[in-house]
Amino acid sequence: MNRSLHPSNITFAEAETTKYECNVLPVYSEYTGPVSEGSQFWNAQKTSCSVDGQDQLINYMRGRRLVGKEHHFGGDYKVGVFRRETVDGVQNTYKEVGESSNIVNYGHERLPDENDAIEKLVDWMSVSKQIHEE
Repeated sequence: MNRSLHPSNITFAEAETTKYECNVLPVYSEYTGPVSEGSQFWNAQKTSCSVDGQDQLINYMRGRRLVGKEHHFGGDYKVGVFRRETVDGVQNTYKEVGESSNIVNYGHERLPDENDAIEKLVDWMSVSKQIHEE
């Protein structure tokens, strides 16, 4: 099965796209298609607090307490929201359907680890800004 992210498999939107609020949840979900009953969206009921001088967002999913951290993107960066489409049952393509200016990254009962992919992305962006500042 080809799971390549070769640029030919990615289509970017050419016009204005829908604005989304992106939440990265510490769950695994295998998407098998749309659900006919119920909402397709996570109903975020987040509250904020400060612990040791660090802003945290508290939310709950199926009774589990999630603790999150919000990351804002701006300037030359944006968060793209893509839809995966399978072609001929083998090849995946990705089509941009929206964008966001921030991501809320959640962990179970605590903030996400420093080794979390989103946290690494934020670190990489700060290094990139330092390298390319004029």
